[in-house]
This record gives sequence, structure tokens and C-alpha cells, in this order.
Amino acid sequence: MASSFVRPEEEAWIVAACKVLTEKLIPLHHSQISEYLVDSGLILPGTKSSLETALHKESERETRRVRAVSGQSGVYALSHAVPIPRPTAAITTSTVSHNGVSKRDKHYNKYIRLKRLVKNMVFLNAAICDEVVRLEGKVVRVKDERKFLLRRMVQQLGAADGVSPPVSSSSPTPSSSSRPSSQSVAQLLGEVEKRKKKAPPPALPSSAPNPVSSAPSSKAKKKSPPVPEEKPRAKKGKAIKRFVTPIPLDNTGRPIFPIELGNLTVYCLGEIQAKAGYCSSDVIYPVGFCSTRDFISILNPKVQCLYTCKVYDGLKGPTFELSADDCLDHVISASTPDECHSKLLRAINASMSYDAVPIETHGAEFFGLSHPTIQNLIQYCPGAKKCQGYRWQKFEIAKDGAHHLEMQATVNVSILSTTQSYTEAVANYDGRSSKEGSGSLRNLLTA
Repeated sequence: MASSFVRPEEEAWIVAACKVLTEKLIPLHHSQISEYLVDSGLILPGTKSSLETALHKESERETRRVRAVSGQSGVYALSHAVPIPRPTAAITTSTVSHNGVSKRDKHYNKYIRLKRLVKNMVFLNAAICDEVVRLEGKVVRVKDERKFLLRRMVQQLGAADGVSPPVSSSSPTPSSSSRPSSQSVAQLLGEVEKRKKKAPPPALPSSAPNPVSSAPSSKAKKKSPPVPEEKPRAKKGKAIKRFVTPIPLDNTGRPIFPIELGNLTVYCLGEIQAKAGYCSSDVIYPVGFCSTRDFISILNPKVQCLYTCKVYDGLKGPTFELSADDCLDHVISASTPDECHSKLLRAINASMSYDAVPIETHGAEFFGLSHPTIQNLIQYCPGAKKCQGYRWQKFEIAKDGAHHLEMQATVNVSILSTTQSYTEAVANYDGRSSKEGSGSLRNLLTA
């Protein structure tokens, strides 16, 4: 018989095996007992096991708690009427540290702490993201309120001083900032101060005594020199009011493209170049400007076609181009918008072999550069202050349906179609004149 002394490691294995056999109430193989121990968490997976040896030694003792089942190798069952104590020791020495704390418990507690920390960090991150979104919305609202207050202040200052303020639709282009609004406020304030300084002092009432002379009024009248009569000043003519059509804006106060203004459609305002030749006294020529307009076709003057107007950066200055959608092979280009417009009008007359269209150049109007709404947007773009020679224009908001009217026959195709010269030319046009003058027309387009 085996010795009655049991080592602590074997005692731990036997107690654990007795617990499993008590729960299952059937004989089990030592490998099955080991699996149940792993599933219950009493031992770690992959732990070197001495369960079989401990059970074999226990089954040979007189006071055995586990017996071997006869005829079945490695199968063990509980001995009857044997109390099963609770496990008080660790399964193996490999799972117990030197101070008696289980390594499994140590790592599990660390895992629980890390899991709790990660959960708290996730909630904190979500709270920070929500706060950032809330603050961004608040910043956008404050910016909109600031722009609204600036516009109202500019309008009030302009109304008090008789100066037409910049309209709300003249917001900066997509590449500009809110600086033009603050600059316009400063300009208006400066003009108000200048006018206050230049204003004459208030006249004294007739009943008030003369503070300079202390003599009686009769002597003062005798000694006072005769006052020369003031000549009546010539009345100045009324300035032409230029109305700005309100256009749709986005949430940031910038214009939404394309901008449709009757027969004119603007797709891009371009960028202002602070160079010589890129502006005149009345119009700025931004590079990259693009617009379209309906006008008489060169190939068939009886119908209309869409012309695309563009401004490019040339070698010696801006280059202006006109191209028709029914004649993409030929592009009219020139160094000024008036010259470009003149080539187009001469090409139409050449195709009809008749002076149907008067050669009255309005290039800036045809391109849309001098349209009040577009010009107001351009002069508030970055770099407009640096354009030398350009005179700052003043506009008014269109009210009660008032808007800018294009009255030039060479710009507005509706007015051109009502002229007598164009009506006679269309009536006499049979299409052969364009074939006969194709050589001269090609020369005009490629000149």
C-alpha cells in the first residue's frame, strides 16, 4: 500500500477531482476530469498536469477518496461515504507566485482595470466630439450674426450720410474673407468725419448781438463793409443710379454659382491681378472670369446661339475670348473686350453681307464685367483695392422690381431683333451670302 503522506500539489489535484466527480455523479476518465477543471477555471489551459499520478496514488491508499474502476484503464470514481473538502490550495506551483497570489487572478484583475479604462476613454471621446460639434455650430452662428450686424451698421451709416451702402448680396467670392465688410465700415466712418469737419458753422440768429463789435448797432451798420452778392451755383445733374439685383447666398454669405441675370449667366468671377492693364477706370478684368450669353449666330444669323466669354492671363495683359457653341473651331480673341466685341459684330455682318448690326462696341457689358451686380461682387474681391486707376463704384439695392436693363442692341438680342436693319437683313438673307463670304468671315474670326 502506498504511504499515507500526501504532498500539497497532489492534495490540490485530488480535491479538485473529487469536486468534479461529485458534480457529475458518474465515473470519469482522468482526461475528462482535466477538461472539466479547465472549463471551470480551476487550472489554466496548457498547464502541465500531474492529475493521473495523483489519482493513481490516491486509489492505492487505505483511506482513499477516489477508487479506480475495474476493467477500465484511467477511469476513476468516488469512494462511498467519504467527505469532500473544499479546495484550499492552488492546482500547480506554476500558477502560484512566491507571495501566494494567483497569477491568473493578477492578470485577470489587470484586464478588468484596462477594460474599464478603455470604456471610460470611449465615453470621454464621444463627449468631446459632441462638444466640438456644438462649438462649431455656435461659431457659425456667431459669424452669421456678425456679418448681419456689419451690414446693418453700414446701411445705417450710409442712410445717415447719404452714401449708398454695399448691399447684402455683394458678399465676397468663395476665395475671399469677411475683410471687405470691415473696410467698408471704416471708409464710411472716415467719410462721415470728413464731412463733419468740412461742414460750415451754424449761422447766428438775427436777434443775437455781434460778439466782435461792442459798439451800438447803428455804428456797426455804418462801419460794416458791403457784403458781395453770392452767385448762384450751377446745379449738378443727378447721378445715374445703378441697381444691384439680390442673388442667392449660401450659409456663409457667399454667392451661389451660376448667377443668372436675365440673358447673362456668370459661372466664375476669377482672381484679380494687381498689374497694369488688368483694369480700367470703370471695370476690373479678373483672370479666370467666365460667363455665357445668347446672341445672333455667325453661321446662321436667323437663329441664336450661346456664346462663352472668358478672360485669360496673357503675356502683355489680359486676353479676352469669345466662342460660339455652334462654331467651336473658331475663337474670337483680343486684348480688350471692346475689340473682341467689335470682331463679333463685324463677323455677323459679313455672314449676312449686310450691315444688320451696328458696330457699337460694349465689350465689358457683353462679357458681363460691367453689370452692376457682377461689378459689385468683383470690386469686393481680394486685391480690388490694389487696382491702380480704378474708381470705386457705388450701387443701390434694387427695390420694387427695379433692376439693371441692357438697352444696347449689340448686347441684348431681344432689342436687336426689333431693329429695322436687322429685320430687313433677315428677310433678305437666303444663306448664300454666308457661303460667298466664308473667306472674309474666316479672316475675321482668326484675325
